[in-house]
Amino acid sequence: MKNKKYSSFDQINRDLHILKLQRDIDRETIKLRLHEARNQLYPTQLIEGIRGLAQKLMLTFIVKKIAQKLQ
Repeated sequence: MKNKKYSSFDQINRDLHILKLQRDIDRETIKLRLHEARNQLYPTQLIEGIRGLAQKLMLTFIVKKIAQKLQ
């Protein structure tokens, strides 16, 4: 952070207020990201992710088998 020269306490207070608001926004952002991460780790979410992966793998396998038979 740059060293800033202030000419009044009002300028200092304004910058302190801005910094406090930025800190509050960052804190809320962290809370939101943590909540989203927790939701992604629920067993139902993990099962859905595994199910989707299994479907993609099965589809790839089937397409490869069909391609081999066509050759």
